[in-house]
Amino acid sequence: MAKTQRFFDKLSSADHMPWEKKNPGYIFQAKPLVINASPEKVWFDVRDPNTYYQHSQGAIWAHVNGPVEVNASISFKIFKDKLIGKFIPQSYERICAVNDSKKIIGWKRVLPLGLGTTERFQVLEPSEDGQSTNSYIALRVPGLVGFFTNCFLRGTIESSFNELNNGIKQSAEHS
Repeated sequence: MAKTQRFFDKLSSADHMPWEKKNPGYIFQAKPLVINASPEKVWFDVRDPNTYYQHSQGAIWAHVNGPVEVNASISFKIFKDKLIGKFIPQSYERICAVNDSKKIIGWKRVLPLGLGTTERFQVLEPSEDGQSTNSYIALRVPGLVGFFTNCFLRGTIESSFNELNNGIKQSAEHS
């Protein structure tokens, strides 16, 4: 629990658009993961969403046309090639954070009909000895959309995040 709290504290103090505090919504997250590689080495893979499909063994497909930078468009889909993926639409979002020094990448999507904004972030944190990296991934989905997402897709979303985190771990530790 302490690691998860540090993740949210880091997001709140980062110099990018922080979590919207007025409606925290439902939080979906990967299990915090320790990667036995430096944050710089891990960041190389995290910073490029175009590699997520390979790293997550097909759990997450993401594509950015052009440079990965704030306000760039990102297309995102989970389990694209599996049956469950047929029921989850592709999402078109905007990158809202790419912080190379703090190792934070995030994007958000404004939902239709004024239903709020989803926010997805991945944060890397160096271990105290600097030899390994703690990786956190979380998604906030507001209000009624968050409620239904929580009821029907929590396991699917969190599984896709865990697949991505584990794939990035394998890449960083074995390259």
